[in-house]
Amino acid sequence: MLLKWPKPNSKSSMKPALTVTFVSGSVRLMYWKIRMLSDRRSPMTDFDVIVVGGGPAGSMAAWYAVKGGAKTIILEKDRDIGYPVRCGEAVSDAGLRQFLEPRPSWIASTISKIRMVSPDGSVVDTAGSALGYILHRRMFDYDLANIAAQAGAQVLTKAY
Repeated sequence: MLLKWPKPNSKSSMKPALTVTFVSGSVRLMYWKIRMLSDRRSPMTDFDVIVVGGGPAGSMAAWYAVKGGAKTIILEKDRDIGYPVRCGEAVSDAGLRQFLEPRPSWIASTISKIRMVSPDGSVVDTAGSALGYILHRRMFDYDLANIAAQAGAQVLTKAY
């Protein structure tokens, strides 16, 4: 996680803002407080939190920001949330339940066995009733963005 204060620029119409950048795999989430001074015509000029990317990390960040009282917008570069799918669909049951109760519409199948093979050939097998899920990512991503929107976040697609 990177925390920094931008240097003030006399030519800029923005006040200095705190920028926090999280990098997790291919997901980049920018979370910052910004105030535009030059254009008050658009209702989309003042936000406490701007989330870049409408994937699971972005939608959850927006949802938590709204729950905390922040005026929030999600900026998604694609036309539709959840398409195209950017990464795998497997998620652990425990990891998902830390944030939300899994919805049946998200689950394509249940993972009940896992085999891990290390580079030296060692094998570890794990079994259980519901270790995780293979998700319908398009539905999962769309529902998470919808949860954030219903809580009060604005969602803007084709934002590039």
